[in-house]
Amino acid sequence: MFEIEQKVKTVFTNNFCKRYGHKDIDLINPNNYDLNSKFLYPCISKLNNQIAWYGKESSAIIYYKNKYSFIPVWVLIKVLTFGMVRDLILNSDSAAKGVVVKKIVNDRNLNVNEVKNMLEILINIRNCCCHDDKLYGFIHRKVHIMNTPYHQHFDLLKNESGEYLQGKKDLFAVLICIKYFADKDSYSNFIDNISKLIDEYSSKIKSITKQEFMKYMFLPENFEKLKDL
Repeated sequence: MFEIEQKVKTVFTNNFCKRYGHKDIDLINPNNYDLNSKFLYPCISKLNNQIAWYGKESSAIIYYKNKYSFIPVWVLIKVLTFGMVRDLILNSDSAAKGVVVKKIVNDRNLNVNEVKNMLEILINIRNCCCHDDKLYGFIHRKVHIMNTPYHQHFDLLKNESGEYLQGKKDLFAVLICIKYFADKDSYSNFIDNISKLIDEYSSKIKSITKQEFMKYMFLPENFEKLKDL
């Protein structure tokens, strides 16, 4: 997950600096974003708050501020949250946003809204892990991802509208989202590690079967097949 966060931050930073400049004053300038976005000014306000709060603990930010009177965007981006960078991308003008969205995923046919929803789920699961929150039975309450070509390789139930009832906003959806952002080798190792953890847990806990556990986690029994698709 941290590899994905770093990838998103790097792509955004490189594109932003190329278009608008490399200083903190450029990053907080509303004119470097979509002025028609109703979320822009709340986003800039949140950005300033994060810079003030997280920046005071960063030796790199303090160094540049004291010696050069500005902070490079690539230094500043390290203290911003994943959610903050996501918001900056979504409040960018259409050209900049389009470039970033195409570069952070492995499928260039995805549209901005599809990537937005996947990022929302990834950020949510990332925060759950960082704060030792419960992953058991994870469900995102606000968004779901689109039907993907990966869904059709599993025996998943659908509703009357043809929407899958599994792999949309649960842990299986998280695994699908990660596949769109990660490289093939990293993803394969990730799936193998998840599978090993499930086997280890199942061998130790006798109050629930492996099949029941995976059902509560909303994972198909053959979810490992994702790495080969």
